[in-house]
Amino acid sequence: MFDRDEELELALKCVRSGVWIAILGLRMSGKTSLAKVVANELRREG
Repeated sequence: MFDRDEELELALKCVRSGVWIAILGLRMSGKTSLAKVVANELRREG
């Protein structure tokens, strides 16, 4: 994701530790893209 490194790392850290997260924001701000990248990264890890 472009220019979303902090959000991506925080989301991955939370999900890895078992914390539920909510991705909130304005329309077209990249919420779904962030969720997809997090899911793909976790899937790669196994």
